[in-house]
Amino acid sequence: MKKIGWSLRDLSQSPILLVVIYSLWYSYNMKKIGWSLRDLSQSPILLVVIAIFGFLISLTFFYPGYRSPDSEWQLCQALGQCGLDSWHPISMVVVWKVLLRITDGFVPMMLIFQLSMFWAGAFLFSLWVWQRTHRLPLAILPLALGFLPNILNIIGVIWKDIQMASALLLATGLVINTYNSKKTWLRTVGAVVSFMLLAYATSVRTNAIFAVLPLIVLFVFSYNKPPKLVQKVLTIALIVVLLVSVNPLLNVIFKPQHGPSASTMYAYDIVNILPASRIADEAPEQIRPTLLALSKCSIENNQRTNLVFWNCISQNEVISSFGGDGLSVLKSYWLSTIKSYPLQYISQKIETYIQFIFSDDGQSVWSNGGDIFSQDGIYNRYNSSISRSLRSVAYGYVMDFGYKYFSFIYKPWLWLFAATILMIYAKRLKEYRLWVYLLCASAIMYILSFAPGSLTSDYRYIYWSVVSVLIAWIITTVGCSKYAKRNRL
Repeated sequence: MKKIGWSLRDLSQSPILLVVIYSLWYSYNMKKIGWSLRDLSQSPILLVVIAIFGFLISLTFFYPGYRSPDSEWQLCQALGQCGLDSWHPISMVVVWKVLLRITDGFVPMMLIFQLSMFWAGAFLFSLWVWQRTHRLPLAILPLALGFLPNILNIIGVIWKDIQMASALLLATGLVINTYNSKKTWLRTVGAVVSFMLLAYATSVRTNAIFAVLPLIVLFVFSYNKPPKLVQKVLTIALIVVLLVSVNPLLNVIFKPQHGPSASTMYAYDIVNILPASRIADEAPEQIRPTLLALSKCSIENNQRTNLVFWNCISQNEVISSFGGDGLSVLKSYWLSTIKSYPLQYISQKIETYIQFIFSDDGQSVWSNGGDIFSQDGIYNRYNSSISRSLRSVAYGYVMDFGYKYFSFIYKPWLWLFAATILMIYAKRLKEYRLWVYLLCASAIMYILSFAPGSLTSDYRYIYWSVVSVLIAWIITTVGCSKYAKRNRL
């Protein structure tokens, strides 16, 4: 142990100890009650074991939670050390603040919350497959998703994109297990909890409603079988109104300062339409220096978008330049620019979106948490040799294996193509057709929703689409299986 730099103290400060203790406890109890491996392989208890193992291994890899500058800023607000603003939707800050209060300031609780949603959702889908087929190899598939390199890669990064995907996975898992139950209370609990998860998912990303809308249709048609079509449409409309009202309601309650979150889009459009010389001559003096700095990151000066926007200017510079009256000045200049050059506006939008769909090797498929662990005292304790070793294992699996040999699985175009193929194939299914249609529709609509604002090529933006298509594929596999029970879905 000393040769590789590990100590008992390091081990005691890492969640890997939980994995060891649980494995020993489980092995002892299996022998005590006389179970054999064969008995275990024929029982759904194995699904529970795999789900717990998946949760613990991902917790171990990412503990105490990777944070980017965005999530650092949100944590700062949750801790009360920074003023609350609306640069990002505040719902994630509110949830984090509640978790911190419940756990007496335990920052990693957000990671536990995020992973709990994901693995609980994966387990519920595995349970559903088991109930439909009683075939363990098929039932393991939803849980196996969490071990794929393009799912495990950022499962423990505290991002609103991962929070959204985890919440939607858990919501759909709840619905598929409870909508057809004969127990009224179970259907009610499933519907209420799913609605809360949809509300959270919708509130953490401004364009999440495009992913959520097909799921609302799916849930209403699943739970509400007797009512007429008009009643279902009205129910869907009411749910949409309630969900999109969450953020405005939170803003009224918590009164955040208005951050210029839309300014990045306005500014990037301007520098992609106008040359630097025109900006220097025509742009309002208040925003001219910032726009000239950003013009170095325009499409004309860079072959790919790939986060170059933030290579030219910091978020603080954007806030200082475009905050307050600067945002109205920028918006006015943006409107006059796109009115004067509508064709250039459309062409640069198409070009940036094509770059988003066919992203290159510069996209973010792995978040390096090395710098994050030195931010505060609680993280310094875990920046030990054992933590670095575990991060190296995860990095090797995701990048040196997954991305090196299967880089296409990180590309948006693949998941658009896969979702389209599944929707075409779903016509052959006698059952589960609606689930496949709408899960794929959710994936497609979410990717398409980035067309107006695809500033960068970032894998996290399509994380839910990847999960959704994979779940739709599993449902299709169950529908085609000769072992599936023939219950209408």
